[in-house]
Amino acid sequence: MLEEIKKIAGQISENYILKDINMTSAIAEAAKRNKLNTEIIKRICELANQNTYLSLFSSTPENRGNISFDLADSEKVINKLKEHNMGENDYLTTPTDYRMGLADVLSDDDDKPAVEVKEDPVIKKIRELSEKVKINEKLKALLSTIKSLESSEKSSIENNILKVSNDCKALVFNGESFGDMAKLALRFTKEKGFNLEKTAKLYTVVQDYLKNKGFNVKEGLTKISSMKTDINADIFKPLEEYHRGLMKIAGFAEMRRNLETITENITKTILEKEENAK
Repeated sequence: MLEEIKKIAGQISENYILKDINMTSAIAEAAKRNKLNTEIIKRICELANQNTYLSLFSSTPENRGNISFDLADSEKVINKLKEHNMGENDYLTTPTDYRMGLADVLSDDDDKPAVEVKEDPVIKKIRELSEKVKINEKLKALLSTIKSLESSEKSSIENNILKVSNDCKALVFNGESFGDMAKLALRFTKEKGFNLEKTAKLYTVVQDYLKNKGFNVKEGLTKISSMKTDINADIFKPLEEYHRGLMKIAGFAEMRRNLETITENITKTILEKEENAK
């Protein structure tokens, strides 16, 4: 079911970005078609919003500080489904007395001109405030999700650092040159377009760790270091995941900062309106 949720959310996000199809409406249609429950609808909305933000973040680096889009709103989706279900069932319901309200229908009131009802200014402010609060709560929920993803990615990076360290430890134990490993890692990093400085720093930390543990760390280069680098080799997988993790962390961190700024501004606006309403 999780894969199906991811698939639906991915398609919804893609259609929004490429075809400008409203995500809330699209999710309502998908929920109606697949008979999804409220929890799954909420999860799809969260994932669709995350996918859209990440796509916009990656595709428009010049506007990263001002990313905005129509968030998928799970409450609106659920309300749309309720309205749809009521509409489907209305024709099945037989009135207990078809004459009920007949006097009202035939009354002279229908001939009277319609009176324009103006919304009370205080009620209007409360309604606007309520909308702001709702938006703020949704942004806070998205912010919480991003923080969780950021924390999860940090754990993943730590695991990949450990894998790199263990691979190096095993090769050094077998008499291989650490200098060869570091040079091949740097060549792989350059070919993949990753950050050379980050790789150099990682291997320096691993080298110091092995030395402190009493390993005989050979720093000289052999003919192995000049061999062609197989960028698909399993030995480089942890290093690749390490770099991809760093890129994700950077993206999540910027998303988090942007959302924190937005929520702070909305909270400030709400407080100001509350003060003015007193």
